[in-house]
Amino acid sequence: MEWNRYSTRLAAAACAVAWSASASADVTVANWNWSNWTNWGYCNLSTMGQTFKGNGEVCTGARFRQYYDGCCATVPFRALVCRWDPINRRAIGPILAQGDAVFHNYGGNWSDKEVNFTTRAGLAQGEDYVVFFTVAPWWGNYSCYTSQPAVNPGDTYPQGELVYLDNSSNQNAWFNSTWGNVGYDLNVTVRTTNDCDSNGIVDANELAAGTAIDCNADGIIDSCAQLAPFAEVRIGDEQGPIGAAASVSYDFERVIPAQGDVQLQVEAIGDLSATHEFLIVSVNGGPAHALFTAAESDCNWLSQTITISRDEFNAAIANDALRINVSGSATVDAAACKGES
Repeated sequence: MEWNRYSTRLAAAACAVAWSASASADVTVANWNWSNWTNWGYCNLSTMGQTFKGNGEVCTGARFRQYYDGCCATVPFRALVCRWDPINRRAIGPILAQGDAVFHNYGGNWSDKEVNFTTRAGLAQGEDYVVFFTVAPWWGNYSCYTSQPAVNPGDTYPQGELVYLDNSSNQNAWFNSTWGNVGYDLNVTVRTTNDCDSNGIVDANELAAGTAIDCNADGIIDSCAQLAPFAEVRIGDEQGPIGAAASVSYDFERVIPAQGDVQLQVEAIGDLSATHEFLIVSVNGGPAHALFTAAESDCNWLSQTITISRDEFNAAIANDALRINVSGSATVDAAACKGES
């Protein structure tokens, strides 16, 4: 049994009609040294970030400043950009851009950390986004290495604010938990450009002239886009028998909420040769889905894929876990295939 989690990409960057010179116009909150807010890193605050408004360009990376007061380590972190829900104060999937880097905890100095995104996305003019920095993917793999981010205890950037999440290794929390805020701004820059391939021609002008291609209409020239994987596959072990009085369950952990509908494929062998002999599948006690209803065959391997809506799938996730139950209709005989069903 397997399920795929499909995500959608945001078509964000608008195409300009007028010709203009290529340039970078970074989204910069501020540039200062001030800290004494909290520790960020392993064994401490797992995720911190800054909300901001899009500028109509393609984001290529991010920079933030921090102070190291310990010694000595080199540990990884990840920078990401997502859309932002300012009402519920949480990130909106899917992840639009991301990149990994390391910070060197050498102690006693300020340092700017630059991250180049391996995936990029257009930032729609005036839309809400969040850039955030996290150690959640590697939580528990390192000792308690931390740093202090440079923040300003005031509203230096009125279009956004510093936000944070004490989520340890829970990456689902980025999208389903309310982030904290303290009225500060983070010393951060979102690197953007209107010429992602650095050929001296504005991307929108190339697209308008037909000299560049944007197949998925996301505002990024295809030669610049490095698309992230859009599907996650989980496979359950073979279980049985299955019949009217015999059901099986498949348990999955660390399940990430789906950003689109989910494809659930079921492979089965059993007493399924009549229209009243079929299997019933439910996701964590949700709606029942009937499979193999067309008088298939007895004791031969069969396969069928059904679609589970995003809302049904996400509602079934509990504490980052998911259970899929499979049972037989009233006339399915679990012993019909000599214990192989």
